[in-house]
Parts: sequence; C-alpha cells; structure tokens
Amino acid sequence: MLFAFTFIFLFHYVADGFKNGPPPLEFSKLEKCDIFMMHVDSSPKLSIVQACSIDSVAFHHEDRKVCLGVLKDAHVTVLKGELRNRDNLEIVYVDPDFLFSEDPLNHIWEQWRENVETTAFKNQHLSRLLGMAWLWKYGGMVLDTDLLILKPIYGLNSSYLVIENTDPGRGISSGVVKLSRHHPFLNSLLGFFYINYDPTNRNEWSNEDFTETLSEYCSEEIEAGGGREPGEKANYIYRRIGKSKSYDCMDCKKRREDDLTVLIGQRCKDNLRIFPTKQFFPLKAKEWGKIFAEDFTEERVFLAYDEKDSGVHAIKLWNVYSSLIQVEDLRNGTGFVTLSEDHCSNIFHRNIKQTIENRWTKKITFGVPGCPVEHITVEREH
Repeated sequence: MLFAFTFIFLFHYVADGFKNGPPPLEFSKLEKCDIFMMHVDSSPKLSIVQACSIDSVAFHHEDRKVCLGVLKDAHVTVLKGELRNRDNLEIVYVDPDFLFSEDPLNHIWEQWRENVETTAFKNQHLSRLLGMAWLWKYGGMVLDTDLLILKPIYGLNSSYLVIENTDPGRGISSGVVKLSRHHPFLNSLLGFFYINYDPTNRNEWSNEDFTETLSEYCSEEIEAGGGREPGEKANYIYRRIGKSKSYDCMDCKKRREDDLTVLIGQRCKDNLRIFPTKQFFPLKAKEWGKIFAEDFTEERVFLAYDEKDSGVHAIKLWNVYSSLIQVEDLRNGTGFVTLSEDHCSNIFHRNIKQTIENRWTKKITFGVPGCPVEHITVEREH
C-alpha cells in the first residue's frame, strides 16, 4: 500500500513538474542553502539555547551555507542582528506557498492547509512540513534549532537519519535529517504526510512517521539483521488514513515493533545510513536540566560515550523544556556554559559572558507542567 501510493506521488511530481515558473529572486537564496532550520514563532526572539545552537551549526560548517528560515520579513533584520558575525549564516524569508508550489508538496498543502493554519500546534507542524518541503526541492540537511553542534556533521554521509531513542514506534528523529534531493525515502515519507494528519497531536509529522517509513523502507536490512518482530506485516497504515487518528479499524492488527538499532552502521537503499542515539542525543529528554545545573563538561560527554563508536557530534538541548532558561540563570562551570564558549563563541561572548560576570545570588527552582523533570534548581549571585 505504502509503495503503491509512493509511486503515484512520484508520478504526479514527474508529470506536473514546477507549475508556477522560476522562483522569485528573494526565494532563490533557498537553493543555495546546505543546512536549513526554521524559526516560525510569531516573535523573532530566540531562547539562549536556540541562539547558541544556531551559532554552533554555522561555526562548525564554515564551508557550508547555513540558513535560518522565518515567516515574517520583519524578522530577518532582527535575527541578522542577533546572529551576526557568521558570514556563512543567512536569515531567509520563507513563503510557504512558494515551497509548497511544486508537486508533490502542493498536494499535501491543499489537503491539510486549513487544519494546519487553525491548530494550536501550527508552529510545530508548519515548521516540520516546511523543512521537508525544502529538503525535497533542494536536498541537504534539516536540523532542529536546539542541537548544540560539537563536530561537523554535514559530511558524515550523503543521506542519513539518527535513532533518537529506543521506542520502536518513535525511535527515528525528525530533527536531524540529511537527504539528497528527491530521495526515495523522502518520497515515501511525504506519502505518509499526505494521508495522515492529526491537528490535535503536538508531535504530528514527527518521529512516528519517520520511524514507520524507515521500517518499511529498510525492511530487508531489518530482517537480515534480526530486528524484524515476528508476525505478519502490520496493517497499521489503514488505521491511520483520515483526518483523525480516532478512526479505528476493528480488523487492523497491532503495529509490529521492529528493532531499528540493527540498522546502526548499515546502509539501506540509496545510500541511506543510520547513526546511533548517543552520537546526537547523549542527553535524554528527562535529563535536559543536567547540562544547565551540573559540571557537565565536554570531556565528560566524550568519556561517557562508547569508545568503539565515532564519538558525540551534537547534544540535543530539548528547547521544549530548556526554553525557560534565561541567560541570567546560567553560571560558570556548568556544561552549557563550558561548551558554549567553545562551540557558539559569538553568543557566549555577546550574551552569556557579560551576564555571568554580573551575576546575583538566589536559588530558583523551576517547574514546568508536563515536563519529564520535576524541577531544576540554579543559583544566581547578586
């Protein structure tokens, strides 16, 4: 079913092509990007975590054009000032209608536009869809804006994904994606996007769809590696068709849960490689506060990693929780401050260092509803 739908999707793309003529001059900047991120908030303000993460991407990829897309032209000037002094970093205005004008993206946008624009999670869903639309049109790397980069990651392989966690249904990350233009995996993924959208789910068009698509796409490699769960092929896709996942099918079987870790170090079709969790996610979501409250140095990160692997290349900082951290909350000696001096030096010297030098003392405990960590305590000095 999935690959039959994928063939139809690809046929529409080849048959129709780009209908609206050449892109406007302003949008031609997008095709020059090698690494693409989106900031879709109504305000141009970045959290200290986001600012440091974006700066670290540009710092470690001086030979690549790094682009941060925004939806408001007025945000371009503001963010250029905040993220200045990186010649390879470009703030780019993005018009969704332009990115979605090419088949098969226009089919997805026509199908779900009204739902996306009215959901409470518009920013999250639109950001993911725009990232995949850019990837389909141009190829390259799409990143979330809360990854602190420690080593260059663009050249690890021409196309790759990362295992974020061991959950068989949500293990593949949607926040670190490197794919060539029109990669067949991406075509399959967009097929999932077209038939499945739940506007009430914050995490829609995210890890779950990536994981399900990869399980199909790399089925032969999973079976050869012993990661295939016994039993018939799950009829999962039929249960998900429709505008809501509340639709149920009495005859549908439980989705098979494959062990995708057997793909680590392997290559699936079309040179798609899978990297292990700790290479990009040494901190789990429930551990997000450690790097802000403890002496979590770079040496500790590398020592904690299995020596037989290629080392930690990035640290996910979980902005969904860490966005509550203000620059005034940071203190010397903690992992984030130590790493920021080396890996996002512009933000460190411009925003963090001066603030730390004028610290004030007070213990503050943060608590966030729904956060996997009950609280995080930091010290401020008067």
